Amino acid sequence: MDIHLVGGFLGSGKTTAIASAIKWLQPQGKRVGVITNDRGKHLVDTALFQGKGVPTKEIAGGCFRCSFSELNELLQQLQGKYPLWVCEPTNPQDNTCLHTSAPWAIISLDWFNLGD
Repeated sequence: MDIHLVGGFLGSGKTTAIASAIKWLQPQGKRVGVITNDRGKHLVDTALFQGKGVPTKEIAGGCFRCSFSELNELLQQLQGKYPLWVCEPTNPQDNTCLHTSAPWAIISLDWFNLGD
């Protein structure tokens, strides 16, 4: 399973970029899912992707770094469902992408590839 973390500041175009990539990948037969993340309970991006028919899961109520075990557990449950998952983290001011990917590299998980 490939995992791509798409980080950036609020309003930088993360959701738009992910939606555009999915729109381009799906006609090629690529199966892509999205994991959304935010501090709130009802995530707007989740509703947006689900409305477009994109398989979407969410980690709500905290950033991926603070909810790392929940994210890791969710990804393990999603193995085999879709070969590519795009994760859109919140909290860019503390480099969430680095804080999320570093523990995976340290524990050497063999069931996923972290995209460039």
